Amino acid sequence: MSGLNCCDYMGVNFKHLKPEEAKIFQRALDKGLFKGSLEFDVHVGEGFHENHDPPCTTACDDFRMLTQKRIDAVERTPSGISIIEITPRLSSRALGQLLCYRDCYSRMFPSGLPIKLYAVVSETDKDLEATFKHYQIEIIIA
Repeated sequence: MSGLNCCDYMGVNFKHLKPEEAKIFQRALDKGLFKGSLEFDVHVGEGFHENHDPPCTTACDDFRMLTQKRIDAVERTPSGISIIEITPRLSSRALGQLLCYRDCYSRMFPSGLPIKLYAVVSETDKDLEATFKHYQIEIIIA
């Protein structure tokens, strides 16, 4: 490992990850993957909100933010965007999250750039690999 704290990358703290996930991602970074600009804990989607009369207060905005979907990491390069889900084991949950994240991200941040999806895991699931490939989601074992 690079010697960085498991929850710190180039001065950016990624405490939103569980300790095991942070270690997995650190191993991916140590391999030289994801060299673009990284942003962590990216909120997408509308989250939960109710229509209020009078308009919602800061507390309502905070609740909406807490209920939005949260992408583990987004990498930006001049040629495209990568949405990264970090989890110990490849799962159908990760598959659904990545597909949802791509749709929410492209609506909130339309750029016209291609969006690639990555599952960064320490353990794969042979039963799911073909499905991830079908949806063009790259599996990275770190």
